[in-house]
Formats: sequence, C-alpha cells, structure tokens
Amino acid sequence: MVDTARVGIEAFLLEDIEGPFEVEIPGGRFAGEAIPLTLEARDALGYVSTLDTFVRVAFPLRVGP
Repeated sequence: MVDTARVGIEAFLLEDIEGPFEVEIPGGRFAGEAIPLTLEARDALGYVSTLDTFVRVAFPLRVGP
C-alpha cells in the first residue's frame, strides 16, 4: 500500500512470488524522498504478515510541456 492505494497479486497456493511490480506514486514528490510502502501477504487460512519498507524517488516524472 502506498498512501491509500492498494494493489493486489493473486498467487493461489504459490509459496513464492517474485518479479517487478508497479505502483502509481502521486505527484508532488521530490528526488530522494522516501515513500513508505507496506507489503502484505495472506495465506489460505487467513493469516496475514506485513513488511513495512520504503522506496526512494529517483527523479520526478514530468507530464506535459
């Protein structure tokens, strides 16, 4: 979860998931800013585990002229 945005990946009984994923970051961020990110995993029985981490903005993306 970034801010209030939630993104889900359905793993259906897989033990490991890896690979790139994208999360849209709202505008107004500056280069080097740390953005909190919460990763959450839930198993078939409903047990939940979370990891709080962060990503850093490499450079702001400018859209338009």
